[in-house]
Amino acid sequence: WRAVFPVWRLASAAAAVALLIAGVLLLRPPPPHVPPASPVALEIIKTDGATGFSPGDRRVLSTLNIMSGAVSFRLDSGVVVEASAPTHLSFISPSELYLHRGKVTAEVTPQGKGFAFRTATARVVDLGTRFGVAVDRVDRTDVAVFDGQVRLYDASEATGAGSVLAELTKGEGLRVSASGKCR
Repeated sequence: WRAVFPVWRLASAAAAVALLIAGVLLLRPPPPHVPPASPVALEIIKTDGATGFSPGDRRVLSTLNIMSGAVSFRLDSGVVVEASAPTHLSFISPSELYLHRGKVTAEVTPQGKGFAFRTATARVVDLGTRFGVAVDRVDRTDVAVFDGQVRLYDASEATGAGSVLAELTKGEGLRVSASGKCR
């Protein structure tokens, strides 16, 4: 009897742990919809401590991970983006990037008007400007406008059901919480 008892106890503990893990996984909210990445052409303009990139390089990328330093690149639309480490981006199209985590700035020429960064909680659309977007580990989105104007939509805007959260002009900024509320 003593030899069977420890095995039974171990099996019970393992079953309890398995149920706990399953419960946590089932109760977690689904991840936000991330659009599929598409290959986009760009030219590296400047690097600052980032490895694997050289000014003048032409690349076609679907995603970009910056682990150290910073990289500036120009899209074919003329938009210049600077990404500072640590940053993870997906290219949706030449005029829209998905920022998973990190900090980016964009300088948008008249040719690139309408350029957008999408995040888990917002979509930031350029109206002719220079602006920055940052996403932290808990999916808060910070937006700052350095020059010009941007329009900020809630995350569901990509499906056509979203609403305008704010229009920001030079010197303004705000934070969109993980729940989608503006501060």
